[in-house]
Amino acid sequence: MDDRIRKVVIQELEEPGVLKKLYDYAYYLQSVKGVLPAGFEPEGIVNEAIASFLTGERTWDEHRYPDLVPVMMGMIRSEFSNVLSKEYNRRMLLQSRNDEQPIKIDELGNTCGSVTTKGVNDSELAKKIESLIEEDDELYDIYSAIVEGYEKPREIAVRLGLDVKEIKTRLQRLRRKCRKNIDIEASS
Repeated sequence: MDDRIRKVVIQELEEPGVLKKLYDYAYYLQSVKGVLPAGFEPEGIVNEAIASFLTGERTWDEHRYPDLVPVMMGMIRSEFSNVLSKEYNRRMLLQSRNDEQPIKIDELGNTCGSVTTKGVNDSELAKKIESLIEEDDELYDIYSAIVEGYEKPREIAVRLGLDVKEIKTRLQRLRRKCRKNIDIEASS
């Protein structure tokens, strides 16, 4: 996008009522299409549409569509659809992966005693595990996700934004570290 068009867009967005109209449209879409996933707000969707437009990811043919507002509304509608589609796909993927075995802290190879995902049964053992991995952010993120109730590698991967292979590798590291450094007999 050239600077001239960028300036026109910014001037158009600075006009009184234009941003309010776009935000109102986003709230309207939310009422029609349904609730947005956690972490998304209508204002954020509008801002994403504007940002993608200003960075050149989306274009505007000002000769074909002289009024910017309907073009921006189309972009907002597209952003809404993308967000809702990604959330739907994420849920379908998680449902299709029910064949994966849940991971529980007490399953860390049966090496770390009896801590479950429902809560910590042995707080002393949980403290040992936490102190053991507090310096390693990668392992601590995995451990935190398990404590929060994420039981399957795919769920943890989605939560942490990593691929499943990386999660499984980190889980192996966590198990090894627990086996090496925690006296199982004393903690069982």
